[in-house]
Amino acid sequence: SVNILVQALDQYEGTFVLVSHDRHFISQVANKIWYIEDHQIKEYPGTYDEFCIWQEDNSKQLAVSSEQLKKVEAQPKIEVKPQNVVAQPKTNATKKIEKEIDEIEQKISDLEKNKAIIEEKLADPTIYGDTVALQKTNLDYEKIKSDLENANEIWEAKMMELETV
Repeated sequence: SVNILVQALDQYEGTFVLVSHDRHFISQVANKIWYIEDHQIKEYPGTYDEFCIWQEDNSKQLAVSSEQLKKVEAQPKIEVKPQNVVAQPKTNATKKIEKEIDEIEQKISDLEKNKAIIEEKLADPTIYGDTVALQKTNLDYEKIKSDLENANEIWEAKMMELETV
């Protein structure tokens, strides 16, 4: 019954929210994850499996950061006189990354629109009578899915790069 539900949800073109403890089920249908961190709801724009990998990487980085923090705290403290701090304007690197993020977000939006168009074609029963058209549409669908996954990975990398800058 779970597999039938997964198939039905994959074909559904609208939006839905899932709450489940069944990780296999969630990994089959989720393409955006909302999670709670620091008493805030945050969003991860990817599949559940990608979210798990991303979360594992973040926890490793946090562990390394906390170890480095302990080392820094153990060192003798040097007193620094406060100076007037002026808010720094956005650097050229930041502006460049933000522009790249905007461009990739536009590309993702276009890919999602194209994917929806192809899904409409695949939902039309008449296409299944023409094997050549069906094969071409399936190939187009697989390519656009792959392009969309790659674009999301690039977007995630750019967002991480922006955080570090």
